[in-house]
Amino acid sequence: MMRSFIERAAILLALTLSSYLPLVFTVHAEPHQYVLDPNKSKLYVQVFKDDSTLAAALAHDHVVLATGWQGKVVVDTEKLAACAVEVTVPVSGLRADLPKMRTLVGYKKMLSDSRQTTVGKHMRAKKQLDANNFPQITFRSQSCSGTKKELLVNGELTIRGKSKAVTIPLQIFHGNNSIRVKGTFTAQHSDFGFSPYSAFLGTVKNRQDILFVINVVGTAQ
Repeated sequence: MMRSFIERAAILLALTLSSYLPLVFTVHAEPHQYVLDPNKSKLYVQVFKDDSTLAAALAHDHVVLATGWQGKVVVDTEKLAACAVEVTVPVSGLRADLPKMRTLVGYKKMLSDSRQTTVGKHMRAKKQLDANNFPQITFRSQSCSGTKKELLVNGELTIRGKSKAVTIPLQIFHGNNSIRVKGTFTAQHSDFGFSPYSAFLGTVKNRQDILFVINVVGTAQ
């Protein structure tokens, strides 16, 4: 009788647990949205002088920090393809050659305040970013792949009204209610319909390539 009782109890327990199994296997992690914080982040580009020009010694490599921008990242660790990244940068918020940024990227020579202002003015001019007609730079993701620690984000980068398909490898670091995203990628001035800055009949000019650097922090919403 004792054995019969134990067998019945075991069957009852098995039936009880089995009723919960569908619930266990259908639970999925929810996507997390993080709002990026420009004040805790670094989003910048590096533009390099063309050393092949006659007056290259008079030119400088440049670093441009984005300020006043907005962005968000959506990550679902169980479905990486569902990730989403959006960033909008006001061209008016671009700051050229700040001393702290030149130090960060390893440039030895600092530029005066007036020189920084001049570089910024040239950068926003009609033949360059044309800030009056194209006041924003945007990135919108279209698909994602990769792993939980490194995503490959495919999307469209739009500068000066021209969109370019880019793939950005991003390292993801999860914290307590926060996320840090790091990555770099390159593009060309010509991808966006304009030529690198030049002066003095081309004896000073920049190279085609632009290095984009991402080191941003977001807070879960």
